[in-house]
Amino acid sequence: MPVIHARETAIATAALVAILFVALFFTVTTVNLPLLAMQLGSCVTLGLAVVCAWVLSRFTQLSDPA
Repeated sequence: MPVIHARETAIATAALVAILFVALFFTVTTVNLPLLAMQLGSCVTLGLAVVCAWVLSRFTQLSDPA
């Protein structure tokens, strides 16, 4: 099993797992379909924001002349 060495990757992975659990909770507990669509849409938006932040942090680390 691979080990995550970068702190940013570990934080992004934990955030995405939390978002997936929230989406599962919304799917199980919400009976109103338009409300469920809005909730899952917000989960997707948050997930994309986490992925974009992770990509930006990884690219800035690659371009640093250290």
